[in-house]
Amino acid sequence: MSTQKISEDIRDDVSADVIIVGAGVSGTSTLLRLLEEQRTGATGTDRLRVAVIDRSDDMFTGLPYGSRSGGASLIVTSLDEFLPDGIRQDFIAWLEARKERILAADASLGISPHWAEEHAEEIRGGQWDSLFIPRRLFGHFLRGRVEDILASTSDVEVIRITGEASALRRMGTAARAGAAARADGGADAGAEGGIEILVAAQGALPGNATADGGIRSAADGTDDARRGMTRVRGRSVVLAVGSPPTRMLGHDPANAGSGRFLDDTHVHGMDHLLQEARAAIRAMPEGASRDILVVGANADALELLHATVRAGLERAWDHHVTILATHGIPDAWTVHPDRRSEYRSRHLADYAARTPDAKLTARAVYDAVVRDVDDAMASGFCEQDTVDELKELCSQLLERLPAPEQKLYVDVYGTKVGRFARPTGGDYQRTASELLESGRVHAERGHFEHAENSAAGWRVTTSTEEGISTLERTFGVIINCAGFENVAETRDGFLRSLQDESGLRSSTSRTGFEVDEHFQAAPGVFVAGPLLAGNLNSALRVWHLESCRRILAMADTIGAEIAAHLRATELEPV
Repeated sequence: MSTQKISEDIRDDVSADVIIVGAGVSGTSTLLRLLEEQRTGATGTDRLRVAVIDRSDDMFTGLPYGSRSGGASLIVTSLDEFLPDGIRQDFIAWLEARKERILAADASLGISPHWAEEHAEEIRGGQWDSLFIPRRLFGHFLRGRVEDILASTSDVEVIRITGEASALRRMGTAARAGAAARADGGADAGAEGGIEILVAAQGALPGNATADGGIRSAADGTDDARRGMTRVRGRSVVLAVGSPPTRMLGHDPANAGSGRFLDDTHVHGMDHLLQEARAAIRAMPEGASRDILVVGANADALELLHATVRAGLERAWDHHVTILATHGIPDAWTVHPDRRSEYRSRHLADYAARTPDAKLTARAVYDAVVRDVDDAMASGFCEQDTVDELKELCSQLLERLPAPEQKLYVDVYGTKVGRFARPTGGDYQRTASELLESGRVHAERGHFEHAENSAAGWRVTTSTEEGISTLERTFGVIINCAGFENVAETRDGFLRSLQDESGLRSSTSRTGFEVDEHFQAAPGVFVAGPLLAGNLNSALRVWHLESCRRILAMADTIGAEIAAHLRATELEPV
């Protein structure tokens, strides 16, 4: 396996059959399927060359499962719900082989000793399916899986490229790729045609960015090498870059007052974020607020609270921690008795029982879900008790919706229904429930509007259906866990360039890229992972895609589609 890297002193162009942009779960699982396609001869290529581009050195783990996740970060479902059966059994075998190292919280694994101590009995008994496993363990497994397969494969070369993808462009009409053109065992680097990804070395200004923060056209004629760019050429590209950046929240500049705004929980990882928050609180001038506001009540906020407790930081809290959430704190943050087996839908079941010729609508499905959840909670159930039954009924009704209503469900109501089915439980849920019950964490319902910085800290304006108001407290630190931008309005340079320069279209829900039934956003340009959100066609019905189980399942199909594309383009123009 080649381990070539792009750094500031390497400017050689690279050529490959397939370029994968993003080495997280979606990119890595697509690569694994593609390697299987090559093993069976399905790619039509004697020697497959794959270039994998990622901005991090942490290849084949991705942000959630690599070193940037915190040592206390866990998967958000139990293992039996996290992975499909085949790979889950492989992962369990991997865990069993490392059981003693896990129990000892071996430093090389990077996991929290607290987790190993709390779950020692389940670990020794091999009860992995019920556990919420540390994310880094799955990252180690996934990377090892790639390395093991490549070590036993002679007809594949993978080039690992560390850098920032900045633009995609067509290279013109493809030349026919005969055996002579592939004598080096890979794609013809000199051939005209195909697809090209421009990659900026780590620390370099992305090639489509200007010094004043603008976006330069990828076709403006500027020499790529002079701009610190490397060209990576291939016959097909897989866009597997994960979700867009965290949604920006409006606030005054830091120098306008003493408050500190931590605007992205993902760039440097959870452990680094905790260090920043602790340092910011300690640095607050006398008389300034030392309270913390967390904006959002999603998985990031849960992970933040859990990591804080695991690091022992909450014991030193001499301030208030407030969670601001549009719909208030989710019911799933509180531990309840499990009554799923007792729950039965009323409103959605009645709607599903309508005659086959009844005119069903996406809005009516959503309204029935809301009424069912409201009634359930008024009757002593919790939101999570309703999930299994309502999910099954929604799935049945979706099949019966007319095509325009299916599209409306995918674009609008699927995500709204999903709000009642958040996967929360285990360690994260217990931590959040204890913090809320003890009063160490407080909740505010509302939508963040703006934060004004002053000598005393942040004054935060929020909105609800009742109108605009200002939170009573002033905050020294605000941590943004508000979720991701949508693709159509993202500030990410590469995603922006794909739409503005390369002609890719966002899905009508604006949450991903529009693809056809072959997962292509353009000829030879495949999409994998969360960027498939908002698609409805003969092969796809996706309104939201963060589930590792679904990403892995789709990767099998995407890998097969790429293999078919390679066969079709072997002797044809790209």
